Amino acid sequence: MKKIINTIALLGLVWLTACYEDKGNYDYRELTQVEISGIKDNYTVYVDETFNIPVEVSYKNGTLKDVSYEWRINGKVIYTGKDLNVVVDFPVKPGLYADFSVIDNETGLKTMKKFTVNVSTPYYNGWLILSDEGDHSVLSYLRNDGTLFGDIYQELNGEQLNGGASTIKEHWTPWGEGTGEVFVGITKGPNYSVDLDGNSLKRVVYNKDEFLGGTPENFFPQNMDCVSNWDYMISNGKLYTRYIDRSTDAQYHEGLYVNGAVPGDYSLLPMTMRGNIIMSNDIIAFDMVSKSYKLLRGGQMSNFNYVNDPTKAFIPYNMGKTLLSGGATSTESPRDYFITFLKGDDGQYYVQRFYFSGWGAKSYYSISETVFPKPELIMPDTKWAVCIGRPYVYFTSGNKLYSYNYDDKGNAVVKELKGTKFAGKIKEIALCLTDYQKLAVISENPSQPGKNDFILLDVSVIGDGAIIEGSSKEAVFGNVVDLVYKLGSQWDTY
Repeated sequence: MKKIINTIALLGLVWLTACYEDKGNYDYRELTQVEISGIKDNYTVYVDETFNIPVEVSYKNGTLKDVSYEWRINGKVIYTGKDLNVVVDFPVKPGLYADFSVIDNETGLKTMKKFTVNVSTPYYNGWLILSDEGDHSVLSYLRNDGTLFGDIYQELNGEQLNGGASTIKEHWTPWGEGTGEVFVGITKGPNYSVDLDGNSLKRVVYNKDEFLGGTPENFFPQNMDCVSNWDYMISNGKLYTRYIDRSTDAQYHEGLYVNGAVPGDYSLLPMTMRGNIIMSNDIIAFDMVSKSYKLLRGGQMSNFNYVNDPTKAFIPYNMGKTLLSGGATSTESPRDYFITFLKGDDGQYYVQRFYFSGWGAKSYYSISETVFPKPELIMPDTKWAVCIGRPYVYFTSGNKLYSYNYDDKGNAVVKELKGTKFAGKIKEIALCLTDYQKLAVISENPSQPGKNDFILLDVSVIGDGAIIEGSSKEAVFGNVVDLVYKLGSQWDTY
């Protein structure tokens, strides 16, 4: 027994010695750390264009002898080099998940940097600028990344637009998920106005060819709107309609416009107003003959229903006032609120506010009519831009820019925006429809007569009209007559 105990003790001593020696010989070292820099959190890229991200990879506590790289979008490996350099062929969709990994091939360990990618067609959203050059018109496109495509219509379609540029209007099929189309109002022949595909900006149709029985006499296309079951076109002050049998699954350009205008003694202004572009089927127009608002609903044209308006803040027809401008101020269903600016036959300027409410055939309600507080600022060529969701309307007076700040009690403050001084007269203004604190301005360039500048302003309370750095494009446009922000998808407004 004693011999057995001694043997066990000896074996234990050997085991302890072995453990001690193993512990003493173990080579501790810190793992090499990989650091990735140069990748932003979010990118916007465009189909068929190059997507390049140069990356810096550094190490702490040594280096890795055998590494590889991996770029993934939506879980799919798209590139295996260090600096990303690929032509974009990803799904057109915002917020795709992406990551870049440095892989230690000896251990299999990955160091990853995550980011997101918004994939868009080259002309999905940005600023559309329409110029009238007399014998022809020019459509330009300024993308959100600052890339300018001058005379994009001619470049893509191999022809010039005719002269007589009037307006740009983006429109969509009801409840459609896709990119909208763009109506370019051209009042002179032989081709007149066109509709463009919203992704490619290539011509889809000459609107003159969309009438049953041929193009109407005295064709002078000025504006168009599309709602569920109905398309409306204003030509030479007259209203033309197109009925579309289908609603939610309708396609663009189904059917034809009726060749004859809606009958009556009227002359519509080219401008129209609309509330919620998804939920509302009403278009508001203005008749210069009767000096009345007109409601376009269900293919018919009628006056606002003043009789059932409980407030009766003003009479919306036979007003003795002419509409200057206006637009929706709130489009939260089931109500669409509007503000308008009018010049009375008495020489005064007025501000009217009203709304339409309901889930089906919305009812009209007036809110207020007030006198504009600074009438001396309004010029014959004053331009207006109405915010949705902010109680501000911006307007021009010569080479100066002002804000009209109102409240629900009818009070208003007019203030000059002093963040930017314009040397030339302001020609056009338009708000960014996805950020109403950004206002685009087209102004004359005094040093180059006939040329116009583009400037993007910060019109937040703090910004006060300051130029957004890197936004300006000097003397690159001709005689600009319209400026709009192209949304791409109608759902991007909500």
